[in-house]
Amino acid sequence: MKGYTYRAPHDLPRRARSVGGYVIFDDVMSHRAVMACWIDFKTDQGLPETLTRIDKHSAYFQKIADTRIDPTKQHPPQDVNVNKK
Repeated sequence: MKGYTYRAPHDLPRRARSVGGYVIFDDVMSHRAVMACWIDFKTDQGLPETLTRIDKHSAYFQKIADTRIDPTKQHPPQDVNVNKK
């Protein structure tokens, strides 16, 4: 997943929604706004998965639980490159 929009986790491909599927996040380890997106999504949806670092910028998780994504908890899209610190 490209982490440049706050909405990214809500647009997970179907294969990543299945238990055993993998999701890779670019820039989640090097951009605070992208990490905030992941943390909010994980918290809002009650996901048990944790990120595993790949390199300086990226991380992944493997889907371990059949958690239903509640679209009513979706945050509005945001460009995480705006006001980047």
